[in-house]
Amino acid sequence: MEYCEYVLRGEGALNPLAPRREFPGALIRFEGGYGCVHPWPELGDATLAEELRALSRSDAGRLGRQALACCRIDGEARRLGRSLWAGLTIPESHFTLGADGAVAESFRAVKVKGGADMANLRKRLEELPASVRIRVDCNGVLDGVDGFLQFWEALEPWWDRIDFIEDAFAYDEGHWSQMEQRTGCRLALDRWMGPAPEGRLRVIKPAMQPDWGGRGPLVFTSYMDHPLGQLFAAWCAAREAAERPERLGLCGLVTHHLFAADNPFLEAMGPPSPFLQPPGGTGLGWDSLLEALPWKPLH
Repeated sequence: MEYCEYVLRGEGALNPLAPRREFPGALIRFEGGYGCVHPWPELGDATLAEELRALSRSDAGRLGRQALACCRIDGEARRLGRSLWAGLTIPESHFTLGADGAVAESFRAVKVKGGADMANLRKRLEELPASVRIRVDCNGVLDGVDGFLQFWEALEPWWDRIDFIEDAFAYDEGHWSQMEQRTGCRLALDRWMGPAPEGRLRVIKPAMQPDWGGRGPLVFTSYMDHPLGQLFAAWCAAREAAERPERLGLCGLVTHHLFAADNPFLEAMGPPSPFLQPPGGTGLGWDSLLEALPWKPLH
């Protein structure tokens, strides 16, 4: 196994729980394929050093296991000389709002980070185009039922435009269902790995989630990671769309614009568009770019 570390540089704060501007990760090469490990320790992940150490001991952590799964899928396609995108169409995505508050053209919905700083969230919502739907991700920071009700009341001017609120507060199906019935707001579950009712909308990040069985509604998103990881999420979404299109809502696969385009992978992604365009080549693509990286053995 080999690896190549990288650093993505945010154009602004990307998450209220992660105010840093530099985001380290690593690409790995294994069995002829490529994968991505991009931890968010602020959200409960192991650090990059811990993930790489576990991979070197053949005892991969949560992100490492998904990176290896990506390597195997990608490597098999590369050995056969075929693209993983053959016969697949990447589903439409919402726009993830960056620090500048600008929304790229043609997007039908916008995802906004929200939580404790209500004044800043309201300011950002006021600046959105009136035509776009709104999705708010709270990362579980609201203080239970009471905190959620206060939060929801503050969003009254936008009630009719809000698709859902993601991870509003710590998941409890009884409390969540009660809040949905009381407010009419749909709540979406993100990082919870335990059981949930079939009808509960779930946000799926293939970088950390190994399966998404059942029959309930899904929204696939990237892990705000390297473009290779972004493509793996897009491929999982495209495969789900081909097999079970009734499960998919508008996805969140377009996140590369949140980072400074200071490496060839980010440059190759091009400007943000609701429909992500996969690169050419075998597997997930980018044969020559990936081969040219300064790979090192992972000991």
